[in-house]
Amino acid sequence: MPAELKVNPHASGEDALPSSAARVAPAGGRAYRLLRSARRTVALQVDDTGIVVRAPQRMPRHQIDAFVDAHGAWIERQVQRRRERRLSSLRTLVRGLSLSVLGRPVMLDIQDGVRRPRWRGDAAGGDVLVLPDADPVRALETALRARALTWFEGRVAEHCHVLGVAVPVVRVGAARTRWGSCSQRSGIRLHWKLALLAPELADYVVAHEVAHLREMNHSERFWSHVSTLCPDWPALRKRLRREGEHVPTFLPPGGGDC
Repeated sequence: MPAELKVNPHASGEDALPSSAARVAPAGGRAYRLLRSARRTVALQVDDTGIVVRAPQRMPRHQIDAFVDAHGAWIERQVQRRRERRLSSLRTLVRGLSLSVLGRPVMLDIQDGVRRPRWRGDAAGGDVLVLPDADPVRALETALRARALTWFEGRVAEHCHVLGVAVPVVRVGAARTRWGSCSQRSGIRLHWKLALLAPELADYVVAHEVAHLREMNHSERFWSHVSTLCPDWPALRKRLRREGEHVPTFLPPGGGDC
């Protein structure tokens, strides 16, 4: 998830207009995506999409460019750290590779002649996931998406029952910068790679999104709903930020592009 740095620019009139669309602008040789809104601070993020600047609606462009330039060293550190974390998270799919999926041990078995992924139990009480050797990376994602969706739907239903809200449609996605999202119109979408984290971390994300069915914001009332569903959310949120940076990216046998 993105690294973020915030500064209060003490600009005037910045909360007068609604949020505007993003656009790309250069600053000191660096391209960044600019998001203006009714806010009082400047937020600088580095994520998988690049550099993102969130600024007050009326803050002059030259001040935003200067802000980005002034934090050039911080940006370079974040870019380098993300590159190093990405390289350290790469996992080559080989027969016998062990994973933890929603807290259960899973061993991979890659076989010739298998057309689609299938699950079976093992003598130790874990699971074996059999993958076709033709495209094991895609097959692994397909299998984990299906298993994650079943788990997500159960947890969403349980949390909705506690808050007394209707159970929405639940979908599995692969957003580049979010673990989950919630919309009154389209329901809840959760990242399939949550299945590769500890179940309590995945459940915190589910609880967070279900709480948005009550409050589509991050107000005190919103966080009170999160606390009802997940009392340990502050510690879990910190863990998610730390452990989520190391969620694996899979490569086919023999390496190659992911």
